Amino acid sequence: MSIVQFLTVVVAFSVWSGLRAHPLAAWLLTVNAFGFGVFGCDKFFAKRGWRRVSEADLLVYTLVGGTLGTWLGMRAFRHKTRKESFRKAFRIVVAGQGLLLAGVICWMAFR
Repeated sequence: MSIVQFLTVVVAFSVWSGLRAHPLAAWLLTVNAFGFGVFGCDKFFAKRGWRRVSEADLLVYTLVGGTLGTWLGMRAFRHKTRKESFRKAFRIVVAGQGLLLAGVICWMAFR
C-alpha cells in the first residue's frame, strides 16, 4: 500500500467520522477526490521528469470506486488519454464494475 492509498483510507475515515456520513458515501467521495488528484500529480510529475505514479496505482483508484474522479482527472489533465494499453485496462475495470452493479441490482430485485 502506497502512502497516498494509506492517506485515502485515513481521510475517508475522517470524513465519515466528522460528517457522520454513510461510510460508503464518505469512501466514494474521498476515493474520487484522491483519484482526480493523483492524475493531476502524475501529469505534473511527468512534465518535470520526476518519478511517476505507476499505472497500477492509478487503476487502483478506479477499481475501488473512484471511477468518476479518475475519468474526470484523465479528461481535465489530458493524462493517459492516448495510451491505448491504459485506456483498455480502464475500460475493463469500468465494465467489470458495471457488471457487478447490474448483478447487485438484479439480486436485490429478485430476492
